[in-house]
Amino acid sequence: AGQQRPILMPAEQKKLNDKFLNAISDIRTKPNVIENLIIKGAQIDFANFEGNTALHLSAKYNRPDIAKKLIEFGANAGLRNKLGETALDIAIRLNRSGLITIIQAKGKVDPTKDQLNEQLVDAACAGNLLKVEKLLAQGAHVDANRTSNTPLFWAVISQHTEIVRLLIA
Repeated sequence: AGQQRPILMPAEQKKLNDKFLNAISDIRTKPNVIENLIIKGAQIDFANFEGNTALHLSAKYNRPDIAKKLIEFGANAGLRNKLGETALDIAIRLNRSGLITIIQAKGKVDPTKDQLNEQLVDAACAGNLLKVEKLLAQGAHVDANRTSNTPLFWAVISQHTEIVRLLIA
């Protein structure tokens, strides 16, 4: 944790994030593989089409070893999927006692972070440089995503070059 993550083009980022989420469901995947994908730039709170993050999937597939690694790297346990469930909700529904213990003990739940991240995506898309600077200073995460796309993706697509420079700095 705490390492500088590489900057990837949107297509590369999506491919890496998809590989990251797919690895969670594979029983053969070891925690060090997940760690390596995060270090390579996989977004820890990236959500699939159902809104499930890697932490949601670790609960679904009963992977307490993976959940520990994700939490170690700062996965947000407060994120909800499209059904409104957190990873903890899934663990409880599926009676995954080991995961329940891990998520309750160590999982961070920071709803204000989610709000800041959502605002960062909006500001990057809209080209509001001052708001992007303010949100980053308040702790919004440069890897925040909506529909699998980051603020950098939206800034590039919207041709907001000053915001692109700020986000990759």
